[in-house]
Amino acid sequence: MDFKLNFFIIEIMKKVVWVALILILGACSSKQPGTDPAFVIYPYDFYEKFNLRTIISSYRNHLHYYCTRYPKDFFKENEIRTANNKLLILDNGNKTLTFEMVAYNKVIITDLDRQNKYKSKSLYTFFYNKEADDFRVYEFFIKQKDNCKEYKKGHFKVDTSKIIIKNSSVKPLPSQP
Repeated sequence: MDFKLNFFIIEIMKKVVWVALILILGACSSKQPGTDPAFVIYPYDFYEKFNLRTIISSYRNHLHYYCTRYPKDFFKENEIRTANNKLLILDNGNKTLTFEMVAYNKVIITDLDRQNKYKSKSLYTFFYNKEADDFRVYEFFIKQKDNCKEYKKGHFKVDTSKIIIKNSSVKPLPSQP
């Protein structure tokens, strides 16, 4: 009888050790939920697929009211500038949104709203959300209302002929197919 009891206790202890080991190793992992992109990210990808609802920005009021979520909803393609494969500048005269890649999953986002005197610069760790097919961060989320309104690009009229790009290395981004 003692042999069976000892065997039973040893088997339970083995299972407890395995569960504890799995929990400890899982807690030590730096992997966060989501999927790391298995491809190269280009600046234009942020224009098309960066979910602005996941950061605190000058777009928060627009995101509460309108059915928008990506920079492409606010900026026209002729308002895109890029200097290299790590930098994207979106500028419509009133607002400037800059994405600067600093690592494969880290981006510095600069948000400038000249009209409302808002400026922020933040470093974010982003991930690719396979389900929504977009890039996002864990910082925040603005839920889209059921009765949201459609947003029309160019809602804020700006005389773009007066915009001067001072950095000669900044060139328009070529059209994407």
